[in-house]
Amino acid sequence: MPAARPRIRSSISTAISDTKPAYLRDFAVQNNAFTFYGFDSAFRQRVAATLGPGATIFGWGPSEYTWISDFSRSAGQGVAADWCVNLSALSKLHVGIPERPHLPPDPAEEGQRTIAFVLSDGDNIQWQTGGMPLDPKYFASPRRGQFSMNWEVSPLLASVAPRVLKYFFDNATDQDDFVAAGSPGYRYIHFEPDQPRGTTDAVQTAPYLDAGHLSIVSVIDDNGGGLDDVVPLLDVPEVAGVVYKAFSPYNRLNGAMRCHQDGAGNSKFAASYRFLLWENKAGASPGDVATAIGQMPSSPQSDPGSYALINAHAWSWGGIGGPIEAVKQTIDLLPPRTRIVSVTDFFALLGQNFDCSGTLPLASSRKRPAASALQTALSDPAERHRSNHSQPVSVTVNVP
Repeated sequence: MPAARPRIRSSISTAISDTKPAYLRDFAVQNNAFTFYGFDSAFRQRVAATLGPGATIFGWGPSEYTWISDFSRSAGQGVAADWCVNLSALSKLHVGIPERPHLPPDPAEEGQRTIAFVLSDGDNIQWQTGGMPLDPKYFASPRRGQFSMNWEVSPLLASVAPRVLKYFFDNATDQDDFVAAGSPGYRYIHFEPDQPRGTTDAVQTAPYLDAGHLSIVSVIDDNGGGLDDVVPLLDVPEVAGVVYKAFSPYNRLNGAMRCHQDGAGNSKFAASYRFLLWENKAGASPGDVATAIGQMPSSPQSDPGSYALINAHAWSWGGIGGPIEAVKQTIDLLPPRTRIVSVTDFFALLGQNFDCSGTLPLASSRKRPAASALQTALSDPAERHRSNHSQPVSVTVNVP
């Protein structure tokens, strides 16, 4: 007997265990979404293929890496949402989302090191529509507003929970900035069948960025991927820069950057994480990160190695009050003339001082051996639960 073909009438599906009867099902009914849980990779891949490119599966699965990989192979995406409540109502409570003003940053100065801290896991909408906004470990931290901090938020909130996104913006201080976590959901671009990879992402992400007034996009990619995978995103007019994470560790590319000239002639940058603030990881304590920053170059007008993105792991540092407290401890240990900026200013400063025409210094390509991300996940407890196109000019830089 042939394998059953999923009966699907929507581009949305939900993956929700029968042990969670009170969660997400209202949203599934509202969207006439095919609902399943478990099964094997072959079944999940058939679901995504039937939904078509850009398929969005809300919920969660038994394994983060496998679940996302299965959907990515058909240019689909997953959204951590299996504990969501009232998403059907939240998605219908329409509200205007304010555009946050951004002034140009002060020019870079010789002797400075330029860094930006970003909190992880903003692609998890059950967390963001749940306790995260009011939790003193996160957005309700008493430290918020004391220093520049960047918050990942799902761009899908503009559609499924616009009032939550508005809450973040309405309650932000001048020191808070926001990054779109996902393109627009969680997917591994490297597995997508698009040519070039990431084409579906670029088309699908643009309207969410526009609706949410977001311009910096953060992606997680398979360990076999690289900065080439995000070039189609850099071609999107709404995108001002891309923050790149490998699956594990997030800073696998050691701060490497790519400059890409879009069809309008703008030099845009993708930058990978250079440092992690991650509890019980080697080299990822506040002291370790501060020491490593002190060893960076300090010529932000001529050396891109003078810039670094630092990821603050959302599920770490509970014993000291949360990851925002870990950021504060790191800041207290930084060497003089370390400039802490928003991600918007981080990419603006790169654009002010470097371009793709040869001004950006080149380095020989150094790519680490590509390990299987599945093998890495099994050995590393890092799993979270949680346009106009012309001939492009692209330059990849590996920082020291």
